[in-house]
Amino acid sequence: MLNDWIEQNINELRKICNSVARQNNTDDLLQVSIQQFLTNRKINLIPDGEKLFFFARIVRNNFNSKTSKYHKLYRKTNFVELGSNIDIPQEEYEEDIFTIEWVLEEVEKIKQQDWYLGQITLHYFAEDCNLTRLSKKIGIPINNLSRDIKKVKLILNDKLQEKLKE
Repeated sequence: MLNDWIEQNINELRKICNSVARQNNTDDLLQVSIQQFLTNRKINLIPDGEKLFFFARIVRNNFNSKTSKYHKLYRKTNFVELGSNIDIPQEEYEEDIFTIEWVLEEVEKIKQQDWYLGQITLHYFAEDCNLTRLSKKIGIPINNLSRDIKKVKLILNDKLQEKLKE
């Protein structure tokens, strides 16, 4: 019964979508709105004369709402085609100065000057940088470990800044 009503009024339904969407993806909007129209539980209670107004409200809600099915399917991800005349500058690949090997070398240097800070940092790396696990493993409070790791991070950051200035 509803399918017959939709077939009889398809031109009116399309006009409603065109007026709301201003010729922008009207077929998609029409499809989503008809689907919601057909699955609505209240539709059988609405007289035939008012179904166009009900449909118009569904279309307006779909088009204007940022959480509607239409928005999620068709408007949220609008891809823009890039032209082929985009120049990408060719840059030489440079190895990053900041590598794990460099960090471990610097931690070893710190360890020679302050054994405790160096050893805590090596254990910190061994525990995947997890202070809670490290604290449970070696029995030092998390606050102390956090303070000491921050000291090492500041030392490493200063050494990195010096290296970048060179």
